[in-house]
Amino acid sequence: MKNQISSQTPPAKRTLLTATFKGKSKLLDQVRSEIRVRHYSIRTERTYVDWVYRYIIFNKKRHPAETTPALIHDYIVKLTEAHFSWSWVGMNISVLRSVFDKLAGQNLTRTFITPKRKQTIPEILNRREIRDLLTAADTTRDQLLLGLLYGCGLKISELRHLTWGNIVNGQLHLTAATRAPRHLEIPSELLPVIDYGKARCPANDYIFQGRYGGASLSTRMIELIIRQARNKAGILKQVTAMTLRHSYAVHCLEDGISICKLQIALGHKYIKTTMKYNRCLLPPNLQSPLDTLKQKQRNPDKQRQTNLCRSTASPSEAEPSIFPQISVAALELPFSRPDPEPSSRFYQLFKTLITGRFLSRRRAGTRSG
Repeated sequence: MKNQISSQTPPAKRTLLTATFKGKSKLLDQVRSEIRVRHYSIRTERTYVDWVYRYIIFNKKRHPAETTPALIHDYIVKLTEAHFSWSWVGMNISVLRSVFDKLAGQNLTRTFITPKRKQTIPEILNRREIRDLLTAADTTRDQLLLGLLYGCGLKISELRHLTWGNIVNGQLHLTAATRAPRHLEIPSELLPVIDYGKARCPANDYIFQGRYGGASLSTRMIELIIRQARNKAGILKQVTAMTLRHSYAVHCLEDGISICKLQIALGHKYIKTTMKYNRCLLPPNLQSPLDTLKQKQRNPDKQRQTNLCRSTASPSEAEPSIFPQISVAALELPFSRPDPEPSSRFYQLFKTLITGRFLSRRRAGTRSG
């Protein structure tokens, strides 16, 4: 009877860890197939495969069924000791959690904690810098490229894969495998060029084509176009495609667009992602307490007397400054102080060479000199 019951027991479910492997390529192939079934992007697939391969090499190509929480913990500790960033360590934990817990049905990374994320504010360009950047583009293609990045708040991947068929009645119709479709209004400044190209190009052609026929413009080339326009415009901030997207979001909020409409325009899944742009907004009519410091120190009687004197005084008369020693005429840039000892100047230059941002370039110039 026991043998009859045991013979009717269903076989164990085959997962990524219980399957029979012939080398590491079998695991990577199964990871690819599972990711494609879930309709992840090609970049996500490459990232998962690359980081799983790094983990396999770290464990000396050990069989996946032998994976334990201790082995994963040793790998994460090794990354931390190598001084990788929090985002790199956090993404490795997320990838291993997805592969071994979600895809393989195990429970190996339950006790793992994702590193604390550094809180930063996105880099934003003001409207004057945006105008200078757009006018600094050399060709019509570059102006259209920058105009769509800022005017529609597109990601660089969305811009690369834009085709003439995505344009319908002056709107961009964007579709994604895991997101709801979006309809974005094209800025009126760009409509003449868009309509001219749509009437003469096939619907399946990319709007921004690369060097080889049929291929889209590469991400590296788009970033190069943005960098050249930034240098020509004389903007000192670091400008990327995401900077233009952030600027689009903040300027929309400044113009009174609701946060829900902005969430739909940007394609965010959660409203919390869109709410981060509220931190980039300054309250209206915000006055620094330094400007009102002189007024707070006066008594009400002197304040009234001063107001009467202001109404009768000539426009050229102004209030005395809080900092009488500050004078624009005597300003020297860059700010420096005299170094009486030559040794202090040497150590200052030596420290600059060591801790400078462009270390290799400065070292090369020092050695050649």
